[in-house]
Amino acid sequence: MSEAKVLGEDRSPGPWVVSPVYDQWFLLGAWLFPFGLLLLVALLEPTMGRLGAVASAYLVFQFVDCAHIFITWPILFGDRGIRARYGDSNLIIFAGIVLASIACTYSGRTTQMVYWTSFLFFGTWHNIRQHYGFLRLYQARTPSLDRQAARAEVLCLYGGTATAFFTNIHFGWLYESFGANVTWIQVPALVPCACFVVFLYGLIGALVGMWQRRRAGLPVGGPRLLHLFLVLSNFVLGLLVLTRGDLLLTVLFITSYHDLQYLPLVWHMGRRRYSSEQGAKENPLALLFRSGHFVYFLGALALGALIHVTAVGQLSFLNGLDFTAYALTDEPGLMNYVANGFIATSLAHFILDGRIWKFSEDPRLKDEFDLHRRSEGAASQGSGVGPAAG
Repeated sequence: MSEAKVLGEDRSPGPWVVSPVYDQWFLLGAWLFPFGLLLLVALLEPTMGRLGAVASAYLVFQFVDCAHIFITWPILFGDRGIRARYGDSNLIIFAGIVLASIACTYSGRTTQMVYWTSFLFFGTWHNIRQHYGFLRLYQARTPSLDRQAARAEVLCLYGGTATAFFTNIHFGWLYESFGANVTWIQVPALVPCACFVVFLYGLIGALVGMWQRRRAGLPVGGPRLLHLFLVLSNFVLGLLVLTRGDLLLTVLFITSYHDLQYLPLVWHMGRRRYSSEQGAKENPLALLFRSGHFVYFLGALALGALIHVTAVGQLSFLNGLDFTAYALTDEPGLMNYVANGFIATSLAHFILDGRIWKFSEDPRLKDEFDLHRRSEGAASQGSGVGPAAG
């Protein structure tokens, strides 16, 4: 999305993306979910031990994470408008990523270490871009939002999240628990320091913008600022405080928040787009998103997640599924290829999901999110949410 500009006399669609109640799925509900997973670890640890407790919580997280990845594909590959814009490129990129992932399995431990390390960076960038997309949606719904204030909030978000991430990477905390399966890419202290300066600059600008709005008698925009606070606190708590020395728990804490943001937004967009008779013709899988068919949506999420977690060996402890177990070795077996092929869908999601949320290319999105005015700001230019926006 381009920079937010003064929205002027145009009627604001209201401060909430959907409604005050529904938005809590993106806001407080999504933010609290990682704490619930950490509580699960604490409750299970006395009886299952640390490893068993973490593995159990991570399995719950994996179902949610895989569900949010899976639901991308019915829209990306099924929606006629998206297919018309991108042709076969979505499928070609998807297949290329999967094949490259399988090739990494065959190429030995060193290649796999580099491949797995890339997920730390791609995944974090993907999460930050989605948070940015939500911020732009909320900015689009703030009347008379000054361009400089909007830009300052963006700098605050990027600078704050990058500071937390690169501080962790600088000290190597994320690598401590994963051992030889990832490569420690050392980041000089100058990088998180520079990010912190950007954060401070953005924070001061955002505070000045709030003060100016109050003086002008304009609403400050509580939902927008709440989103910004929740994002920054999630990164700080996950990367620097609560789970900083445990890669699995850090990924769980940061990503589960991102996952639970995404699912209700997809449901809202899909319901608005495909519930009408005309909209149903836009996607052969429209049934998954139509009003009154929420059970089909949940069923698709559950089935997609079940297939994924089984393929990557997360259920190999169950009787009859021991053959799905795999390890990152120099002598890969069949399940290594299958598992890394499915794992590659995460990377494909990071790269392709943003094509769903291109507000500047798909006018339907502005109707679905009640952004009827011709907006050069917040949610109208570039990507909305997802990896390319996020």
